Amino acid sequence: MVHCTQEKVAPQIVDSGFGALAQWDAGYYGLGVYFTRDMAYSRMYGDHKTFIVAAVIAGNSYPATEHPFGEDRYSLKGRARIPGYQSHYTVG
Repeated sequence: MVHCTQEKVAPQIVDSGFGALAQWDAGYYGLGVYFTRDMAYSRMYGDHKTFIVAAVIAGNSYPATEHPFGEDRYSLKGRARIPGYQSHYTVG
């Protein structure tokens, strides 16, 4: 999986892991660290140009099927992960 980040942040992630990030992305599908299999997709977010390739164990994944711009009360935007799940997963 690929994670795109700022050049100055990458060494901190490599040294301490993703859990050491001081600020997590509120994201469209919940608060957390985002990964993708598609490097080109990852490049669409901000001016981040540094990529970290990582093996990711997603655990029990919640299938996020909502539209990312949905504003209803069930939206995952900015929320923590759903209780009982270790990650959110979307196919996009």
